[in-house]
Amino acid sequence: MFIEYNKNPLNNYTDDCVIRAISAEMDRDWDDVWLDIMVLAFQKKCMMSSNNIWQEYLHNNGYVRYNIPDTCPNCYTIKQFAEDFQNLLPQLLISTIM
Repeated sequence: MFIEYNKNPLNNYTDDCVIRAISAEMDRDWDDVWLDIMVLAFQKKCMMSSNNIWQEYLHNNGYVRYNIPDTCPNCYTIKQFAEDFQNLLPQLLISTIM
């Protein structure tokens, strides 16, 4: 089932994907996340949309990045992904085509 969800206070869908995703994941207000990332970007003299800015923001908030092995015998296959996330596949498919 697809559920429409947009944390942007004006219901915009442009240029704020990182802010919307992080605010939804962290269950924080869109404005608060935007301001936090803007301050971090200012301190680092970078653009807010730079990967290193939002990655550092997530890291500073306790998130850990894990790489999925892409070489066998430990590779993670599409079949394994489909089995692991079979309950999410309809949502993933719909959200990628919208």
